[in-house]
Amino acid sequence: MAEIHYADPTLRRKLAWGIALLLIVTLFSQRLFVRFTDWVAEDSKQIEERVDYLIGAIAIAFAPLFLFGYYAWKTGSVIVVVKRFPSPKMKVIFDTVILKGQKAVLRGRLMQLVGAILWGIAISFPIAFGYIIKSIINNS
Repeated sequence: MAEIHYADPTLRRKLAWGIALLLIVTLFSQRLFVRFTDWVAEDSKQIEERVDYLIGAIAIAFAPLFLFGYYAWKTGSVIVVVKRFPSPKMKVIFDTVILKGQKAVLRGRLMQLVGAILWGIAISFPIAFGYIIKSIINNS
């Protein structure tokens, strides 16, 4: 019979509150971003100077991906070391079958890959956005 890592009963409630808070922050940020983009486009003579602010705002919007990427990388590293998924100290929201050995190591490496991909997105998207916006402004 497979071993089970039992769910933490309080974690679901914390997760629901976290998602609700994230939704509120996202809605507020969206309204703020619309006002910000209107300000950037307000004066066509200063748009080249203000576009750097827009690129900075995009970089700030993607900054949380660094934290999520670090968490995924660190969790994957722990799983690779202990060769157990989920790791003994990890809290889960559902009862989870414990994987050991090579299957757990593979899962840990996949989590590290996800972390690296999130870092790549957090870096490349604002840079690509900057190049695209600046090329559009220079061509018009």
